[in-house]
Amino acid sequence: MAISRMACNMNVIPLRASRAVSIEDLKCKVLEIDGFNLLILLESLLSGGYVFKGRDGLYRDISSVHGTYKRVVETSNALTLVGNILKGLEVESVKWFLIYLFLIVEGLKKCLKSLVIRISSTGK
Repeated sequence: MAISRMACNMNVIPLRASRAVSIEDLKCKVLEIDGFNLLILLESLLSGGYVFKGRDGLYRDISSVHGTYKRVVETSNALTLVGNILKGLEVESVKWFLIYLFLIVEGLKKCLKSLVIRISSTGK
């Protein structure tokens, strides 16, 4: 499974590279995040799971959560990490795309709102 997650067609590598954005280009911009993919990747990383760098330069985990995602201990830490990084990047705003089961999305929305309030009030 790990090999298939790391592999990609050599023809798509230049296309993906051409769409990459530098960190400096994010300042004062609206950032759109695929919330579940980012969250699951960070949860895997924070829990000591395997995360691989593909030959296209993108990082992938080998979690298989199709239809079964559940918040775990690392969820809050992952959201805090993302929030602190985004604050440091000085993005204008962030749109989280959480396309998943309704109840799970509602729970994560509450976590995200709590994180935003915490980061805003502490200045971190």
